[in-house]
Parts: sequence; structure tokens; C-alpha cells
Amino acid sequence: MAEHNGVTSCYDQQSASCSERDVGLNFQYEWLVKVCKRPIGNGEYAILNVSPAFSTAYNGIQFTWTLRLNADCLAHDYLSGCSNTVNVFLYYKDGPAQDVSMLDTKITVMDKKGNVVFPNLKIPESEWTLGSGWPAVTTDEEHHLLSVFLNDNVDSLIRIAVNISMPAAVFSPLHYFPQLDNACTRLEDACRKYLCDVEAQPSIVPNLDLLLNSDKPDVFAIHRLVFMDGCVQLKSKMKSYDKKKIYNVFAHMYFTECLMPSVIGFSDFIRVIEGLRFHNVTGLFREAERFICRKLLTCNTDAGTVKKMLLLAERYQMPVLKMMCAGILADHIIEYTDSAKRFDVMTKEMKLIAKQIDLDDAFSDANRNYDLLVESVVEDLKLLAKRMRRVSVSRSSSSTSTKSSRSSSPVPQSPALNICQ
Repeated sequence: MAEHNGVTSCYDQQSASCSERDVGLNFQYEWLVKVCKRPIGNGEYAILNVSPAFSTAYNGIQFTWTLRLNADCLAHDYLSGCSNTVNVFLYYKDGPAQDVSMLDTKITVMDKKGNVVFPNLKIPESEWTLGSGWPAVTTDEEHHLLSVFLNDNVDSLIRIAVNISMPAAVFSPLHYFPQLDNACTRLEDACRKYLCDVEAQPSIVPNLDLLLNSDKPDVFAIHRLVFMDGCVQLKSKMKSYDKKKIYNVFAHMYFTECLMPSVIGFSDFIRVIEGLRFHNVTGLFREAERFICRKLLTCNTDAGTVKKMLLLAERYQMPVLKMMCAGILADHIIEYTDSAKRFDVMTKEMKLIAKQIDLDDAFSDANRNYDLLVESVVEDLKLLAKRMRRVSVSRSSSSTSTKSSRSSSPVPQSPALNICQ
């Protein structure tokens, strides 16, 4: 086991700071729509339009939404007897969290020339659940006037803009890993003592001697046995702490102090990922994903490295890393007008990268289809770029707009593996 010499504490300020939590990010999406009535049964027609999906994206993290313009009778499933009242709804379709907090959400309705007719119709809900949708809230008089306007503009073009303000903290990739930002010196010391005890006397771990003395010791089977025994022992000794907290702290420390010292290059890291996945050590596998995300945030990373990490995430099923890398690449692509050509070039580059990753993988499947893997990733990128293209973003504390999906916030140091070259 590695000793604790100069290794970063597990409490490395990876979550958002107070100032970051106070900052809001403002997004605006404008929908040009031809108001249509559609058959709903029994010879009746009602207004129903659904916008293309769009994504509020920053720092590589994306939340996907749709606007819906429809008669209230459809929103409430009242299909018998059509109502002429109409409203605008916003739906949360996809994202890294089941629930997300909103700072502010407003709808503006304009005529086809862009003249504002109904400004700042507020959606008051602050907590949104995946799949949920909420209407713009109006007074009875406003609702009547909005309905009249929309019914009068059937078969005509109008514009609907939505302004979404969200906490900056939800756009930190590290926000979606187990949080380790609370002081826990006693728990950290207990974890380290267990590792030192095992190093001094391996026999305290049941059956560890059998693995150590086998003809071909499986390193990751050994790591799994020690890690799982440590979780059991620490839960028994540290009963005043939450079990999940113990597991998260121990996983972070074990990964940092017992696995990372043996990692020098990228091929070593691939070996760690494959070994942890093969032996189903979920807690340590998540720490590997956290490590890569942190490194991408700290490095001035080139596009080639991000592409490599995206393929790594796709292959080894690392959802946060995949979202982060896809967001960075899509954000870069939409800055150019020749995106189709760039996607073609990217596809060729990523096929070469995928083969190189396979050469570094000791557990490689000779029949693996690289083309299908890359084509699936590129198709996802095309869809994401399309969703991000027409959404503008700015900070609530500044009027300056930004197109960057990378954060300039300082991120703590982690063990040295140079994935950024």
C-alpha cells in the first residue's frame, strides 16, 4: 500500500464555492413557430406545437428542454369538449440529474416581426423533475388575451422566447460525483489507519493470503477484497458516520493512495479502469471517472485529448465524463459554419483514436467494432450540437455573453497522470 506522502486530502474543495453557488447562468432560446391546429378526435381541432429540443449547456454539462404550445384541454387530458384557452409550457426532457433547481424562468411571446406582445410570463416553479412540464402563469385576463392572440394567429408565424436562469453549480461536472467537501479528519484518519494496518499485516483481511500466494496473483481481485473488507470494518468502527459517507471517503482515499501510485502513463490508467470494471468495484470505478473529469478541468486540453476521453467514456460507460467531453466538442463545433465537414474529419480521427485505445487495453476484444462505436458517438455529437446551436448563455453577474463550455474556476490538484498530452 502507498504511504500518505504529499497526497491531496480527500477534502479537496471539488464542489462549488459559495461565490459559485450564488452565480446564475442565464440562457435564452427563441422559437419561430407556425401556430397550427391539429385533430384531437371526434372531429375537433386544437392548437398543438412542440419545439425542437434545445440544450442549456455550460462546462460540458447539458440540460435538454422543449417548449410546447397547446390548448389547455390537451395539457389536462380533457379530450372531450375542446377549449379555446391556450398556454405555453416548458418541459425538462433530459439531463444529468433527476431533479434540477431553477433560479428564474420566463416566457416572452412576440408577433412574427419580433414585436413583444406578452413580456416576461413567469413560470414560478423552482424545482423540476425529469419529464415534468409547467405552464407560464398568467392572470385570468392575461390568459384570455394570450389565448385570443394565439387563436387569431393560427397558420401564422410567431416567436416565443424562453429565458432560463440556473445555478452555476449544477454545471460543474464534479457536482455529479459523491461530494467530499465536509471536514472529516477523524474518518479520514480511520481510513488511513486501516490501510496502514493491512500493509503491515495483510492477514487481517480474510482470504487475502490465498490471493497473494497464488501462482498468478490477480492485482485487482486483491484490491477488491481489501476495499470491500475496509468498507465493512470502517462501518463497524465508525458507527456515528453515515454509511454512504464512509464508503465515498474510503473509495476516494483508496483510489488516490493505493491505485494511482502505480499509474504512470495512459496505458496504465486503461489497465486500472478495465481491472476495476472487470471486478465490479463500482466505488473505485467512479473515482477513476472523477479523476479524468478533474484533469480535463485543470488542463488546457486540446481537442484530440477530449476526443480520446469521449471514446473512453463511451466504451467504459462513464456518463458524466461522456457528457462533459461531448459538450466541449459540440460547443467547439457550433462556432463554425462548416460543421458537416468538421464532423467528417472528426469521425476519421476518432476511428484512429479508438484503435489506439484498444492497443492499450489488455482485456481487448479482437472482434470489437470500432466503426460502430465512433459513428454512435458522432451521431450523438451532431444531435447535441443542433440542440445547443441557438441557445445563448451569459452570467447573471455580468452582461457579457460567453460561448465557452470550459470553466476558468480554479480546480484543486490531483495525482500526476498526464492525460493532457
